Amino acid sequence: MKRFLFFIPLLFAFSSHALEVYLPGIMGGIDFCVDLPWNESVFSTQDSFSYNHDFAALSCALSLAAYTDRKDSEIVVIAIRGTPEGAEEWISNTNIADSVFDEKGNQIKPFPEEHEGFLKAVRQIMSKLDFYMLHNNLSYGDCVFWITGHSRGAAEANLLAVHLKNERGANAKNILAYTFASPNVTRDKNAQTDEYGYIWNIVNEEDIVPSVPFESGDWGYRKYGHTLSFSNSFTAKDYADFMENKLPKMSARFEEFFGRRYYPFGSGNYVPYILGEILQAINKDPESYYSTFGLHNPLSKILAKSFSPKDEEKPSKHSLLQKFIERENPNLIENAQNAANDMHTAATYLAWLLSEDEKSLYDASFSYIIRFRGKAEMQIKNEDGDVLARAVNGAGVIGFGNGKLPVITSLSGVVYAGAGGNQNLTVEITKDSLLPTKTSFEIEEFSPSGSSEGVLSFSEIKPSLFKKYTLFLTADKSALSERFADDTSFDATVSAWKASASPFCVRPILFIDSAGFLSAGLTAGNKKAFASLSAGANITKSLSSAQIASSLTLQTPLKGALYTGISGGWKWVFESEEKVSNVPFAELIFSLQPRKRVQFFASAGADFNIEGFNDNAFSDSARALNDFFKPIRLSSSVCASPVFRLGIKF
Repeated sequence: MKRFLFFIPLLFAFSSHALEVYLPGIMGGIDFCVDLPWNESVFSTQDSFSYNHDFAALSCALSLAAYTDRKDSEIVVIAIRGTPEGAEEWISNTNIADSVFDEKGNQIKPFPEEHEGFLKAVRQIMSKLDFYMLHNNLSYGDCVFWITGHSRGAAEANLLAVHLKNERGANAKNILAYTFASPNVTRDKNAQTDEYGYIWNIVNEEDIVPSVPFESGDWGYRKYGHTLSFSNSFTAKDYADFMENKLPKMSARFEEFFGRRYYPFGSGNYVPYILGEILQAINKDPESYYSTFGLHNPLSKILAKSFSPKDEEKPSKHSLLQKFIERENPNLIENAQNAANDMHTAATYLAWLLSEDEKSLYDASFSYIIRFRGKAEMQIKNEDGDVLARAVNGAGVIGFGNGKLPVITSLSGVVYAGAGGNQNLTVEITKDSLLPTKTSFEIEEFSPSGSSEGVLSFSEIKPSLFKKYTLFLTADKSALSERFADDTSFDATVSAWKASASPFCVRPILFIDSAGFLSAGLTAGNKKAFASLSAGANITKSLSSAQIASSLTLQTPLKGALYTGISGGWKWVFESEEKVSNVPFAELIFSLQPRKRVQFFASAGADFNIEGFNDNAFSDSARALNDFFKPIRLSSSVCASPVFRLGIKF
């Protein structure tokens, strides 16, 4: 596997000037030149344990140049190329610990502390470096090493900086290591101590690559040294300044490299976090990653197939879903693909480094992931009262775009919302139910570098028709745990009931009643009031009688996903003798809505038999009569005939 490496001794006169770096178009970009500040004295005066912004920008440019496989250079550098478009190295990226398991998936030796695929490449680099040092009669203890790389190259640069100190005796103060978009490389719990403070890992928090393999849960992977994160729309301390000044300025730089504007996700660490939640639900730890149902084998096969040589280019096929999306929003798929690329490319990192100084670029605050469980309603509002994210009945209903906060509902019914620590936000938990509905609410806080700072849980929240809960998330530099000590941080207040905006919809309905009629129809309205029209036949009387029914229903939540309501209407019963009877009815309904679009219901009510008016509808030929459901006389001429229904509304 080829690597772009420079091994040249530091023997030149010190000078300070602008260095023009030419970078041919790569990774879909265009040719461009950049002027970067250059001062050779940095190698003798720079404290490697202190961050140098100009040196970081130059390192990023060189990590980008490494992709071109240029062999000429007049400066001393070890620039390690990232993953190219070849199957071998992509598969190596998935090799956390391939040698630990045999072909049957049995573990045959202890799990390594460092990522095996990256470490193998570092061993090859060190072997070449040993040859170079020996050939030029150089000592590791006397030389200054400038190490940089992007993506996979960054992971190898991170490990190389560690092994040069630990295994070759290089002086940590003479190792200048700057990495960009590095994946996590080790499970060493001491990786982020002062011992490795000479390594500077620069990441874009919206980039997925620096978050894998995962740090959270039972995975425990991290990087050696410091991690610095670019501020973004979620973490920039001055949100307005970021959106109006910083982002446009960076996008202008980016356009010099790619010929188009920059497409950010605009959601902080939300996308990497959700991806991590999904993947960790499949494989909770590295060992299960290699199990029979683990992701390692299918992922390796997919990469091998994706990057295998192709005989000829075949026109891409568009699915019906893709065609529908493109018809509704012609740029949506292209913009999403651009964003996925832009979050990680080295040109993005270089554009940020060139457009902002050190203080401005890393001036970041906290961000949050909000987890909400239960059948209540949650709303996140800004200072102007605009709803940025919302969940109704356990499902998120507002997502990305147009200034909204990202929200998604998992298969297990957990709503995940992302929020920045740079805005004053109000979180409201409500439920317009007669009885209190228990729900839970958690906020996980993330530092500017993307590491979890802990979870604040509110487990005894019971909103109802008479009580709502309000939590104020202020743009505060102090940690969340310092601002909210316990559940009393929620402001529980009595509130007047207001009908929430419930969308109008038409839904199919299917039910059977104790009179023997199997019916189907439609309902039209919202969750609080709807009309229905149905038609059915009596299956106990060989379909000899039929009925059409119309009704109006008013319902309200009782508790959680349980609703109650009343309904009244009119039935037209058709008998075999072609007689039509008019039957008024009323009922009490109880329904359960476990999912957003499915509602099971049961009702108890009565059909009213008025003597001399609709007797035919209550005859043995029209309906099933049962000794358990005998008529109840209300007056000399009116009887109430009990009727029970079971059904489902989609």
